[in-house]
Amino acid sequence: MRRLVLVFILSLYSPLYAWTICLDPGHGGSDPGATGSYYTEKAANLDVGLKAQEFILQIPNVTSVGMTRSTDVDVSLEARVNYANSNAFDRFISIHQNAYDGTAQGTETYCYTYGSSNSFNLRDSTHRELVAAYGYTDRGAKTANYYVLVYTNMPAILGEASFIDYNGAYNESWRFCYNWYAHVEKQAYAYAKGLAKHLGLYYPSFVCHTNYPDSVNANTNFTVRDSFYVA
Repeated sequence: MRRLVLVFILSLYSPLYAWTICLDPGHGGSDPGATGSYYTEKAANLDVGLKAQEFILQIPNVTSVGMTRSTDVDVSLEARVNYANSNAFDRFISIHQNAYDGTAQGTETYCYTYGSSNSFNLRDSTHRELVAAYGYTDRGAKTANYYVLVYTNMPAILGEASFIDYNGAYNESWRFCYNWYAHVEKQAYAYAKGLAKHLGLYYPSFVCHTNYPDSVNANTNFTVRDSFYVA
């Protein structure tokens, strides 16, 4: 019996194992999440999630990346968990941005307080890459009893890569708006790279698009919307 268990465990980390991943862009539809000056959290989460899906599918042996939502729609916490559990994904990653009062910035990553060792390992691996991607304050790899972490059956994490309402030395929502490709790609790639390292798999190299200066053209009027910007 012990031998069978050992063979099963080794098979999970074999190059032949076909990994399936669930991405969960937080909020959506009537729930905008946090709101920055130029961008909503629900939009940022979806942008990052869709791009992360592309990157993760480039990881060898990852055969499927499901999304709890791929458009701007309402999805309840229960529905997100049911989707992940009913499809028996191997890992669950919930994508969020943080908010406070416009003065805080940094990166936090969570797993369930009583989660498995794989949950903690996935959290730590992903957190390191998210911190490296943006270079924001490391606010820690933490534990919490968030619904999607408690009730999913697989190792699960929730990332808060940035404070979308930060408006200090620069404006975070402006970066999502005007530096869309560079900013979204950095975060999305960090999720993919952290996951690949956690699974012990090769991850493709990637060079993101060039950043634009953190400045707003005085002649451009902006409204908060769900993608890009409105001139």
